[in-house]
Amino acid sequence: MKHFTRSGEVIKAYRNKLGLTQREIAAEYGMHSQFWSNAERSLCLLPTPTMRLVYNRADFPRKDFDKALREDLFESHIVKYRSTGQKRKRAPKSKHIGNFGINV
Repeated sequence: MKHFTRSGEVIKAYRNKLGLTQREIAAEYGMHSQFWSNAERSLCLLPTPTMRLVYNRADFPRKDFDKALREDLFESHIVKYRSTGQKRKRAPKSKHIGNFGINV
């Protein structure tokens, strides 16, 4: 099931903009090309250390990726509740004691 559709599209567009193949860009970041392919096809996200390297490149479209990732995460959260039939749980009401933030 595809969970990261929009962020995968941003990653693929970025690679195409650089004019690199999946194998070339994966080698640049020290990973297997199949993993990069999976990220582009929205099957997974890139590992956090790799994503930081990609994200910090000057020419990476950070705003587009941030927006896409937020939308993907929100959508996957909604799908989770729809598929399980769970209702969203609210945090229990608590009483605070003084300035210590101790819940009773």
